[in-house]
Amino acid sequence: MSKDPAFLFYSKDWLEGTAEYMPDEKGVYIDLLCYQHQRGSLPTDMNRLAKMVGLSDEYFLKIWSVISVHFERADNRLVNRKLSDLMTERLERGRINTITGTFAALLRLGGYNKTEIAFLKKCFKVSDFNEIETERLTERLTEWISDRLKSIGDVNKDADYVLLFNKVISDNNLILSEEFKSLILEWLKYKSEKRQTYKETGLKSLLIKVMQDTGGDAEELRKMILYSTSKNYDGLFKEKDNGVNKKNNGATDAELIELFATKYGVKP
Repeated sequence: MSKDPAFLFYSKDWLEGTAEYMPDEKGVYIDLLCYQHQRGSLPTDMNRLAKMVGLSDEYFLKIWSVISVHFERADNRLVNRKLSDLMTERLERGRINTITGTFAALLRLGGYNKTEIAFLKKCFKVSDFNEIETERLTERLTEWISDRLKSIGDVNKDADYVLLFNKVISDNNLILSEEFKSLILEWLKYKSEKRQTYKETGLKSLLIKVMQDTGGDAEELRKMILYSTSKNYDGLFKEKDNGVNKKNNGATDAELIELFATKYGVKP
């Protein structure tokens, strides 16, 4: 990883903190801060510090007697504590930006649906990837996304039609038994696996029709699903007797929808 090329410089703090310093004292001070930024810390040996700023030992010690208050010992090295904290904060923020930026790019390019994206964002924690090398970050995040999606399985992948189903029955005040709901969701899953989906109006019409055909009886609906899937039909139908639907008596879908809407007070 390349060195951070910059650090925050607070001009107000600098002017106030060095207001009584001579120009050469300010110059040595800022040079040492720059060396610390690039090397992480400074040597405690005065001769080495003098060479780093290009001064004689004697002249450097005179300046050091003034500016040394800004440095402290840490692990046998010298540091300016405020600069160390700023460097750490900037490094952490940069790391967070790298992780979140990579994650966002993978979501954007991954072709995931809205439900999957919402789920992944909810599970995502930057701290889980702090120790991952930058070079492996994309690979590791891709693996994590794949694992997360596997963990929610078909329920999450098909959650879009589940949300639509719940919206339709709620908006239209349709009262369905839990078994009936479960069977409808089974049918919607079957359709989803065939890459066939319903729009809101189509799903509403389907629900009204099957409730009319079955009278809300879950067992009748189960038979319709078994019959329709066995015939590979795109819609739900009751098994026919002599070419006529056993219960529909030849009524059209539009007529069935209107009858049911009138009976249950639902707008078709």
